[in-house]
Amino acid sequence: MTTPALSVRDLRVDLRLPRSTVEAVRGVSVEAERGCRLALVGPSGSGKTMVARAVAGALPRSARVRGHIEATGIDLRAERPPGLVAMAFQEAAAAFNPTRTIEWHLRESCRVAGVDPARAIPGAIEAVGLDPSHGSAYAFELSGGQVQRAGLALAIVTSPGLLFADEVTTALDRETESEVLDRLGSLARSRSMTVVFVTHDLALVERWADEIAVMDEGRVVERGPCARILSRPSAPETQLLLESRMPEVTLDALRVMGVPDRPDREGASDLSPADDATVAADAVIDVRGATKRFEGKRGRRIDALDRVDLSVGAGERIAVVGRSGSGKTTLLRLLAAVQQPDAGVVSWNGQDVNGLDRRSLRSQRWRVQMVFQSPLAAFDPCHSVADIVAAPIRSFPDRCAVEVGRRIDELLGAVGLDPDLAGRRPDQLSGGQRQRVAIARALSVEPEVLLCDEPVSSLDANLRRSVIELIARLCAERGMALVFITHDLSPIPLLCERGVVMEEGRIVEQFRVGSPRLEATVAPAEPPSESSDPATLRS
Repeated sequence: MTTPALSVRDLRVDLRLPRSTVEAVRGVSVEAERGCRLALVGPSGSGKTMVARAVAGALPRSARVRGHIEATGIDLRAERPPGLVAMAFQEAAAAFNPTRTIEWHLRESCRVAGVDPARAIPGAIEAVGLDPSHGSAYAFELSGGQVQRAGLALAIVTSPGLLFADEVTTALDRETESEVLDRLGSLARSRSMTVVFVTHDLALVERWADEIAVMDEGRVVERGPCARILSRPSAPETQLLLESRMPEVTLDALRVMGVPDRPDREGASDLSPADDATVAADAVIDVRGATKRFEGKRGRRIDALDRVDLSVGAGERIAVVGRSGSGKTTLLRLLAAVQQPDAGVVSWNGQDVNGLDRRSLRSQRWRVQMVFQSPLAAFDPCHSVADIVAAPIRSFPDRCAVEVGRRIDELLGAVGLDPDLAGRRPDQLSGGQRQRVAIARALSVEPEVLLCDEPVSSLDANLRRSVIELIARLCAERGMALVFITHDLSPIPLLCERGVVMEEGRIVEQFRVGSPRLEATVAPAEPPSESSDPATLRS
């Protein structure tokens, strides 16, 4: 009888909080043979990430682990050979030191595991489809999808026998996702590597996994071959996951919903000249001829944006779509005046923000607020939820008419969170709770424009829908304009009136979005709530 690549028996993980202890994992047992592709699925808070972190040795210090964990017959609680088990994290940006290049991280992993970097690094970069020139870049210079691929390269560079991949494709468009998964599958077969995918994406599971273990409330409720579980689920929790999948939406379908399609590869809009003129005259943000290039080490140059024009009218809701690396996030950073264009103009309410001095720009920053793709990378891990939400208020005290503590409670309530969460740190929240805190922080100074960079890509279907509906309701109630970056097209009909398509740093198409309209998503008088019960920490 062969020794399984992974054997977990009666695993229990408790998280010790200041006033309580949370049972995050409650007696989980799973096995995976060498070369197997196992999917660990479940809703946000089900405990699947905690299982992965327990095996990979990446749990927080507040965690207490009980049970038996073996990899290829080695007791991982007693010893942990370098390079045997690796983990690619969901929020890849938080896994990189911002002062070190991608290549430095890869070399450091090779050094610790005793692997030849000259042979291992090129293979890892090629396996995940990352441009070799990005090795000399810092994580903050790359798009979300590029950072995610770099994180996956960092995990596989030492050819581990067991790889945990925690939602590693959430920042990738479908085409790039398929490419990365195909390459990872080939790598697993050629190196006899066992891969455990932690995911909420059942479409991905159906295409890729051999076996599935479904988790709910810290336990495995069903396990078996992929085809059987997806076609004949026996557990009600599995059935609920299957029923909660959001429908697939194609770009062609979105075009059909609106005006007839007139694609123009040079970026001409499907909107009439009168429409464009009206939007520009009433624009809260207007970008004209924006160009942005990044210069890296060894002469590396990235043309992130090339002569981009975009106007955002007051209260308008715009979707920006495109492949990973197409320039979406760079455009959002220019809209937020976090970065300046090398050429072109970015205006807020008709005022060129690039011409403002530092003090004047700071006084205007309340107008445009941003919800980042990775809350963990955007939050100070030492700060409480109250500190995070209050930070913009303290920078712009005239934007808050009530006492700060009361305002924090109001904001947490508005995004469906219990005010009792105000004392917790980001690592003590589930993924859905962190994203809601990010939205609360952005709303704290009543901005005119809300910029959202893939804010729901890492959430399961139920939480994704509730956060989308939350954003839609808040924009409608407060009259905010919205720029929503996404590679997943399904939220667009629920949120946006207009869409733009980006490709290689250019806007190559604009289109209108038809029904279902925004009003269909804002009927509930109360915001969708997310329980503050400790069980939601099992993300």
